Amino acid sequence: MRVHSNLLSTLMALLLSVGPAAAQQGPDSRDEKSAIVEIIDEIESANNAGDVDRWADLFAVDFVYMAPGAPPVTTRQGLLEVAKTWFKNQASIQIEPLEIEDCGDWAFARNQITGNVKLHDSGKEVAVDVKQIVIYRKNQAGSWRIARLISNSNK
Repeated sequence: MRVHSNLLSTLMALLLSVGPAAAQQGPDSRDEKSAIVEIIDEIESANNAGDVDRWADLFAVDFVYMAPGAPPVTTRQGLLEVAKTWFKNQASIQIEPLEIEDCGDWAFARNQITGNVKLHDSGKEVAVDVKQIVIYRKNQAGSWRIARLISNSNK
């Protein structure tokens, strides 16, 4: 019960701290959302091209990548290994942002990923139907990078 109460208090504090920032969003917020859409497009492009390095470069230095059924990945080497395993398959995916929220130097997107992947080993095509939450953070250069990524299959 105490853990539930502490979690609820933390969530309420987080919501209250984001509230005023959301109220102050103006035209710049649309620019930031456009920048998030651009990075989502870049992620899609890197996936479809099988470009491991370009995909990994879109992550922040202190990222956490959480794929279903796997331990969290927190190192660039681990991220490259995941990408090399996945990108050996030929992807043809689309990432559709369903929701994007800009919270200053942080933002998040709720995405739907659909398409097909042709498996390298068997040549079999597999349908992709994935949902994900991605948290972005601006780096010192002012560019958005993936800070946290969690995904799960809809199947």
